[in-house]
Amino acid sequence: LPANWGPSKEKPFPGIDLRYVDSFDDVNNLEVIVQKSSKGSITDSSPSDFLNSIGYILGETSAKVESKSEGGFQPNKAAAASVLSTNTRKDANGKSYYEYQ
Repeated sequence: LPANWGPSKEKPFPGIDLRYVDSFDDVNNLEVIVQKSSKGSITDSSPSDFLNSIGYILGETSAKVESKSEGGFQPNKAAAASVLSTNTRKDANGKSYYEYQ
């Protein structure tokens, strides 16, 4: 993490284990989520399936909302999150983890 990022005690969603925020611009943050799986192994489902199960964190909504301006965006426009890549990796003990960027 860059030097200007610091730990945050805020936990806006259940399962957040670690949260860091940019001390220059508070809208930038990193959150590590620990969530138990109902599967026997994390590899019993795909990274995309897991991402769909936590879509609400990224701003998923079923509501149709009209907005004059959300955070300085154009009318009826909202911020969006993008997933650039997904990966499954194993640690030294052979435990699998999903990584999203």
